[in-house]
Amino acid sequence: MHKGYVTDKCVLDVGCGVTVEPLILSTVAKRIYAVDFTHIPDDVHVIIPESANMDRVVKVVGDVYDFTTQCDIAVAIEVFEHMKSPKKFIKHLASLCKGLFITTPLVKKTGKTRNFEHIKEYSNKDFRALVETQFDIINQKFQHGDLRITDEAEANGDSFNVGHVVQMLWCKRRNRQGGE
Repeated sequence: MHKGYVTDKCVLDVGCGVTVEPLILSTVAKRIYAVDFTHIPDDVHVIIPESANMDRVVKVVGDVYDFTTQCDIAVAIEVFEHMKSPKKFIKHLASLCKGLFITTPLVKKTGKTRNFEHIKEYSNKDFRALVETQFDIINQKFQHGDLRITDEAEANGDSFNVGHVVQMLWCKRRNRQGGE
């Protein structure tokens, strides 16, 4: 996932929950802000990578919109489909970070699906259009249910389908007027 994009960087990991994502990122990133609504207990029993550096992980319980620390890159894995206002979400991430790695399930037509936890699932065209309001896409891949990663993919149902496809974007924030 990181392809060198997070090496020695300050990373905002949005919606990390109790996953090992921040721990994996800590093996290469300088600092990780793990932001989630849920409390992330210290004694969660997960397999911690040997090279994980817990001193680099800062757990932040709360709303991502209350988070204001500037970071190099945001990571939002399987979070976008939960957002009530995806434009607001992307704009907020652009206000905090120069880069973005974001994923969401791939469907043929954007809208509500069988997954009651998801507000919407997105077609590739609509997902890209929302992200491109603030970021330039520098790379796109698709992860299949068998964990294969490819350059192209067809939607095969929604996120409740076994083996559904996840779309992944690596992005760079657009330059703002006044420079950066």
